Amino acid sequence: MTPSTPQMAETLAAIRRLTVNGVPPSIQTLADACGIRSRGSFPQMLERMRDRALIIWEPNKAHTLRIVDQGPDYETMPTAQLMRLNRRIEAVLADRCAA
Repeated sequence: MTPSTPQMAETLAAIRRLTVNGVPPSIQTLADACGIRSRGSFPQMLERMRDRALIIWEPNKAHTLRIVDQGPDYETMPTAQLMRLNRRIEAVLADRCAA
């Protein structure tokens, strides 16, 4: 499932970026990295993301926040790899249009 708002997409990217050696960031660190000042609305957004099956966590435990589907991280993928992927996608689309 894809994020439904830019803030959700930014939050997912921040979780990926801040996860070090398999240990995800704390909620506070994540909120700070996303520039969230309203601490009340951030947990609500995380709950909506959990309801959309984007993230999971264990209640009352620190550093358990996880992204459910960790597909390719296009933001950190090398440019050459992105270009190869793009060419493959274009070839598949061309085949579909020709059929």
